[in-house]
Amino acid sequence: MRGLRRALALALLVPSALAKLDISGARAVVTGNNGAEKAYAIENGKWSEPVALSPAATLKLTFTVTDGGSGVAPQQAFIVFRDTQDDEAAPVTLQLGAKPTGKTTYYMDTSKIPSQLAHTSGALEASLVLSHNGEGYKTTLGALSLPESSLLEKPAAPTIGNGIAFAPQPEITHTFRPDEKEIPVIKASLGAFAVMAPWMTLLALVGAVWPSFTVKTPPTMMYAWFACLVALEALILRYWIGLRLYQLLPPFIVLGAITAYVGTVALRAARVERLKAGGTP
Repeated sequence: MRGLRRALALALLVPSALAKLDISGARAVVTGNNGAEKAYAIENGKWSEPVALSPAATLKLTFTVTDGGSGVAPQQAFIVFRDTQDDEAAPVTLQLGAKPTGKTTYYMDTSKIPSQLAHTSGALEASLVLSHNGEGYKTTLGALSLPESSLLEKPAAPTIGNGIAFAPQPEITHTFRPDEKEIPVIKASLGAFAVMAPWMTLLALVGAVWPSFTVKTPPTMMYAWFACLVALEALILRYWIGLRLYQLLPPFIVLGAITAYVGTVALRAARVERLKAGGTP
């Protein structure tokens, strides 16, 4: 669209009669479904008479773009179709491809016309818009009619029942989930007692046998073993937070071996202390 606007602006600024950009050898040929051909001469940028296409017909438009008499490939080339029976419809713009020599060919088969044209009234006005090196060219070729069999019905415009675009809508209602039922105090107390009863029983038993316990200071190696176990757990926690397995294995193996050795020494020391106190092996 930007290229089309530029070409249109250039075409308006530079009159076709004075501009170097022009077309030559323009010719339109319509081939019917029975193979018969009808040629339309194009003089001064307009074909000799309105072009009427029948079902399954083909339109072939050929011309050569020239600049100062020499054929050139324009930087922008469009064929524009305007619906003459619908002033509000936007023009249908189709891009054309030109050879380096400037020769340009456009085909239209009424059995498979572009979808943009299928939604028009069929009564069209064709125009050419060209642009090259700052120069523009625009010409209205003339009237072009499409067969009704190639057209599609236009979508109906949306209608509003009472003519009000923003009519009040029905109120939106929402049903909230009913509040949860509160547990009676008696049931809640029984549940709390059922949960705490085992712990209360355990504390009562520990309190009953605690006076018979004799607490002795463990061997020093027991503290070292406990420190190794804590370090091992800390390493596992660090792995869970952010280490990868290959980063964990080397220190884990080393620390595991140290923990096993310290544990063996600590258990032996504890056995010696127990035997000195008169315990059984």
